[in-house]
Amino acid sequence: MASFKQETNKKWSVQFYYKDFTGKTQRKHKYGFNTKKDAKLWAEEFIRREEGNINMNFESLYEEYISSISQDIRESSLKVKEHIVEMYILPYFRGIKLSKIDSRFIMKWQVEVKKRRFSDSYLSTINSQLSAIFNYACRVYNLTNNPCKTAGTMGRKRKGNLGIWSQEDMDAFLEAVSDKTEIRYAFPDVLDRHQARRAVSPNR
Repeated sequence: MASFKQETNKKWSVQFYYKDFTGKTQRKHKYGFNTKKDAKLWAEEFIRREEGNINMNFESLYEEYISSISQDIRESSLKVKEHIVEMYILPYFRGIKLSKIDSRFIMKWQVEVKKRRFSDSYLSTINSQLSAIFNYACRVYNLTNNPCKTAGTMGRKRKGNLGIWSQEDMDAFLEAVSDKTEIRYAFPDVLDRHQARRAVSPNR
């Protein structure tokens, strides 16, 4: 692994070799880092991810997961998944190595998310999304177990109404995506109907 400082813009680049999923040796050269340390850390994380090393950071696993499912689900569904992870999961898991995430860590995260007072169905949706990411790690990177399953569930699904949010859940969702136009455009009819119901609600 070698790092170089570019005289033109004073940015750092890093060059290294790694083995891809076929076992072939590949060369990688990445530009645009502010420091030599940043370049080295990025390269090390890239290699861990390519090798399926459980010392990779959670966000690397998440990026792989999203890339894997992006062609198999609707864009609107993908946007919702990304929103849930970016709002309620990444703030707690960013920078944490997979090897450090156990059931105790998951249970502490669940306590923090429950403080937001979401309905049981929405808590279950958030928990299921995190569990799906770890299921992916178990399949692809041979993670020995899904810590979400050991920690237990958070919230519960509504019988006969799977995936249906309460008005409080939708209000929280609308507030969270108020500045995310691409997500709101993905559900124009649903959001318009919900906002119309809010306008005529006798409780508001």
